[in-house]
Amino acid sequence: MDRLEGVRQRKLRGIVCRWGNQVRRETLLIPVFQADYKVRGFIGISSRVRPVWYSGVPITVERRELAFKGYGARAATPLPECDPEAFQGAFYFDPSYAVRSLAYSPLGHPDLLQAVNLAGQKLNGHTVHDVVFERTWHRVRGFILRKGLLSFESISVMRIPGLANALQARKERRPRYPAPPPARPPGRSGATGEEVLREATRTEL
Repeated sequence: MDRLEGVRQRKLRGIVCRWGNQVRRETLLIPVFQADYKVRGFIGISSRVRPVWYSGVPITVERRELAFKGYGARAATPLPECDPEAFQGAFYFDPSYAVRSLAYSPLGHPDLLQAVNLAGQKLNGHTVHDVVFERTWHRVRGFILRKGLLSFESISVMRIPGLANALQARKERRPRYPAPPPARPPGRSGATGEEVLREATRTEL
């Protein structure tokens, strides 16, 4: 298959992110990008701590470490407090469905549902298997499509005139719960990354 130069989404595990005085090693780091393929920011999910939103793109990239401009903040924004417009008309690739679990968790984050998960979607008749980003993480370079059990094809964004129109949309199903999600206990600030990751595993269809 044609080879796209860049960094693949599926390799984004155990990435160290620096924002001001905050340093976190993210179990999952999920870029969120626009229809023009520019990256808006990253959702960081780690065990035992709340998910956060890294707005914008990293200012430095060194192997498995990204540093962001803090804009005066000492830490990245907790996900429930981020600007809801960040997810309007946006796209991301999350085969673990951790982001979907965030939206339906006790934490709740309905704005996440405004973004489209490309996992399981079809592009040019083939399922999206991975997303390739520039090494600077500013833009999407292309997609890896699954053509068969062990057959893949890479496609550059230059060959896709409009992502929203090119997708053969597959409606994402809501996770099955035995009962409505429980109310958030008093004083609790939100679900931890560990709970989200566990719920993503439990609810994946």
